[in-house]
Amino acid sequence: MQHWYLRKNIIFFIYYYIFTTYIKKHIELLEKVILFLRQLKQNNMRLKFTAISALVLMSSYAQAQEMNGFRSDNYNGVNGAFFNPANLGNSPYKLDIGLFGMNIFTGNKNMDFSFGTLSDITGDDVLNNLTGKNPNSILVNFALHLPSISYRINEKTTVALLTRSRILFNVHDVDGTLLNSITSSPSELSLPYSLNSSENMRIATNIFSEYGLSGGHVVYDKGHHFVKVGATLKYLSGVANAYIQMDKINATFDSSGNTVVATKASGSVSMGAAGIDVNDPQFAFSGSSTGFGADLGAVYEYRTDELKDESIPYLFKGSVALLDIGGIKYDVIPGQSGGYSVNIPAGQYFDMSKFDGDPQATFDNNPKYFTKTAIASSYRVALPRTLQIGGDYRALKGVYVAANFQLAMTNNETKAYNPRAVNALTITPRYESKMFAAYLPIHYSNLSKMNIGFGFRAGPLYAGSSSLVSMMISKSKQMDLYFGFRVGFKTKQKKNSDEG
Repeated sequence: MQHWYLRKNIIFFIYYYIFTTYIKKHIELLEKVILFLRQLKQNNMRLKFTAISALVLMSSYAQAQEMNGFRSDNYNGVNGAFFNPANLGNSPYKLDIGLFGMNIFTGNKNMDFSFGTLSDITGDDVLNNLTGKNPNSILVNFALHLPSISYRINEKTTVALLTRSRILFNVHDVDGTLLNSITSSPSELSLPYSLNSSENMRIATNIFSEYGLSGGHVVYDKGHHFVKVGATLKYLSGVANAYIQMDKINATFDSSGNTVVATKASGSVSMGAAGIDVNDPQFAFSGSSTGFGADLGAVYEYRTDELKDESIPYLFKGSVALLDIGGIKYDVIPGQSGGYSVNIPAGQYFDMSKFDGDPQATFDNNPKYFTKTAIASSYRVALPRTLQIGGDYRALKGVYVAANFQLAMTNNETKAYNPRAVNALTITPRYESKMFAAYLPIHYSNLSKMNIGFGFRAGPLYAGSSSLVSMMISKSKQMDLYFGFRVGFKTKQKKNSDEG
């Protein structure tokens, strides 16, 4: 049984190796980030996993959301099933193998990135961004694509086995002065300061793997009209979930001697840690966080007589997909989760520096101001469900213009442990052939606004970014990168079994 748990969580060790190798180049910056997070809570799994996710955010020089550009390519092989399982139907490949892929994306509201200033970013810059006066929102997605394979059974039907592991980290509208009040002296802050938050401030991390059985099938092929549908059923293996939520916090921060104090405070705070416990020596073999998920999709193609002999015979393609349905049930780690209502009356003062250590113990040791509320022994974390609506138009031979709209559908307003997705629109002009493709994605999201990127596919290699051009010519509030390797073998009706 222990061997099963080891295989189940092997991806955790892969992540650990990648992170510890990568951060050697940026050790000074990362040490400051880790120190800041440790000051919030020592020896707590919740912030250890939050720290791991933050390292991805702060140490990556370029990162990408959903492989913009490559996702529109008709020759993306088995990878197309991750974006819409109906893409598998009528696949141009008899056999396609995704050998390896990585997709990293980070976006935020406040901090700008550009090629000219990346090398000058310091740890202080990062901490000022996290703890500045303006509330910040941050989103980090990291996906590791392990071997996946698709097989075309016949002209209409293709099936696939998919494997992917993901880290989803988000910070939403966290007030920097609230965080600074814990670790800063009054002389470093502009006091008194009144916090009147009508929003729910939240931080969450979810780490999990998914194993999918996918299929696409042509359901209609008559005249100019061609329709295919697809579905993916996924087994979900949760590694860890951690969250902190601060609901409608209202407080006044002032000075008392050399400390920052809070008064006239109300609201509620909840925090949770679930999944494997890294404080447990047997954590590699523990954990039973599992769940099931699904992706559903459909594709319509308008095909003309003039294009019927081409390998890509449509003039226009429309698609719709509902991705990341389902969730994972996590068991709470005892002693690392709790909920509290906050009530510090006017005329009474609480020393904020007491949180510089173990916040949960501080809550528990001060019941006069923090009333403990009941929490469940387990909770279900939803996947970042999105609705994807796409279109693709053939402008010239080999030249296409694709559009994709993403609508976030997961509730994390009241369920802080749920990961967050953004609403986004991407327009992608591209050139594609069997052996080569080039993409120019123009991407807009409600988090990082407008960005222009670049990507390509050359033989088995694909790579790209949604913000590369923006960072080269100006600045961007996101950094992203994707790359990977796949090999495909064409169907028998082709003269050669070319690799694409």
